[in-house]
Amino acid sequence: MLIAIAVVALMVGCAPKIKVPAPQINLPAPQINVNVPQPQVNVGPQQPQMAPQGPQMQIMVNYAPVVFYYAFSTGGYWIWLENLKPGDWVKFDIKTGEPSSPNMTIEKAFLKVVEGGKQWWRVTYTANVDTLIYEVLFSPDMSSILRVRAKATGDTAPSELPVTENMGYAQPLKLTKESIEGATVGFEQVTVPAGTFTARHVKYGVPGGGGTLEWWLVEDVPGGVVKYRITDPEGKLVVEALLESYGSGATTILNSY
Repeated sequence: MLIAIAVVALMVGCAPKIKVPAPQINLPAPQINVNVPQPQVNVGPQQPQMAPQGPQMQIMVNYAPVVFYYAFSTGGYWIWLENLKPGDWVKFDIKTGEPSSPNMTIEKAFLKVVEGGKQWWRVTYTANVDTLIYEVLFSPDMSSILRVRAKATGDTAPSELPVTENMGYAQPLKLTKESIEGATVGFEQVTVPAGTFTARHVKYGVPGGGGTLEWWLVEDVPGGVVKYRITDPEGKLVVEALLESYGSGATTILNSY
């Protein structure tokens, strides 16, 4: 069974353009190029394909920082409102500008706070009919990954993955309240699969026509985001995410704690 996860991040830096490179991941020896000098992010579209017997441990280790980078940032920045509580979860429908892109969803769940303020999170990617699940223990400030459990379509049980101290997780840059207010272009009605909301529309552009990064924010939704979209310098869609559903009561499904 194959899994194709097509997700996109952007490079946002001093250069006047947003660049979207397109490295490929090929099994059983995937080539994952994560290059995250702050404040630039250079991670291209990833389209891993998993073998029928399920992913090998090293492949899952390689996927983890890429999957969580995409799950927690848009264009390298963190814009979620700080209203998540343990148990809160959100699920987004994802589409890219590629016609061949599979039907994708991503579900993010804030599971639990444990000793010392460490945080358990779960991210579930589904591409067409296949699913990849990670449960990750983050440091209190979410700057590093401390522990990972994972399970993919075809696996009979979750696996504990080895985590090094310098595992390649790129913590997104958090935007200031003032920056978000300055980028607000207005409030508008936005309809997504989860419903119709009155949302704050936040829009950033890169000087020189380098593309746009946009968010639609609603305080009553866990995490505060109901839609986000990235376009390239020509105005073409790179990636768009629409809130499908949300709720509370999430807990471990991989026996992580």
